[in-house]
Amino acid sequence: MSYHWSTTPFIQLYDNIQSNPDDTTQQQQQISLLLHDLSQLIKHPHKNDSSRKTLESGKVKFSDDLEYELNHQFKLDSIKLADDLNLDEISSAELLFLANDINNGNGGDLDLGVSLHDSAMANYYTRRQYILQILLYYICINSPLIQSNNQLKNPRS
Repeated sequence: MSYHWSTTPFIQLYDNIQSNPDDTTQQQQQISLLLHDLSQLIKHPHKNDSSRKTLESGKVKFSDDLEYELNHQFKLDSIKLADDLNLDEISSAELLFLANDINNGNGGDLDLGVSLHDSAMANYYTRRQYILQILLYYICINSPLIQSNNQLKNPRS
């Protein structure tokens, strides 16, 4: 199962939780798409020789099942990011690709004005933070302490 490296689906789920906490149907649909990422919490695929060889070949397939041809500088940047994060080289290339989209205005409304490497690092840690916030929300709403407080406030429930 592949990981979702874009922060967009996590942001959408978190926004949905905040704006529509009672709309569990839509949340369940979003969770089903992100279940692998959420269940892995903050784990990620580590660097490995097979991925590095695939990256060095210049042709990679990302989680969108499309094949991309990478230039030499992009491959070097991906390897540096993989080394910095101890992350699988294909995953780091996808993070860089997504960061490049954001920096070029294709993935968001804001040009961050930072290097591609720093933007990819920020996306990696932002994704991680959203995963933790989403899981914390569901842990809290299912906590016996929270449920007992809700029953005290709403004794008819």
